[in-house]
Amino acid sequence: MLDPIEIDGESVGDMRRERTLYLSLFDLSGHPAVSLPAGQDGNGVPIGVQLVGRRHGDADLLAAAPCYERAAPWAGKTPAVA
Repeated sequence: MLDPIEIDGESVGDMRRERTLYLSLFDLSGHPAVSLPAGQDGNGVPIGVQLVGRRHGDADLLAAAPCYERAAPWAGKTPAVA
């Protein structure tokens, strides 16, 4: 059994089950995928982007990911803590 997830002292349920929906498709198809930070929304909440490569294109995806991170205007910034 997995440990419960809490954010700021409040239970947020089983987020692992929710995100599995988006990850298992690529696991099954052989397409590599990587999740990267993509800045913050208007309320300062961190958001992300998922890049998906061609089948068995792991090397290309791993080369593209740091290029995306370097080009991002928010690189090196951390979200504000409320």
